Amino acid sequence: MSKAVFSFTGGHCSSCSYAIERNGRKIKGVEEVYVDSANGIIHLDYNGDEDVLEKFQEITFILGHGSELVSGDSEEK
Repeated sequence: MSKAVFSFTGGHCSSCSYAIERNGRKIKGVEEVYVDSANGIIHLDYNGDEDVLEKFQEITFILGHGSELVSGDSEEK
């Protein structure tokens, strides 16, 4: 499993966090999504496919938020 961290803007309420988490989990290859709205960070566990990261960013944009990949790895755990 790989991990990625995104910074994001525009989502400071629990509804926004829930929408990002719920829709992010629908992406094939995403294992888990956790939104830390207080710090503007999203933690993503995924299968290591780079396309998953792009799709996740598209989803955050569609939901009206900006996101930028801060760090990511592809280590199998």
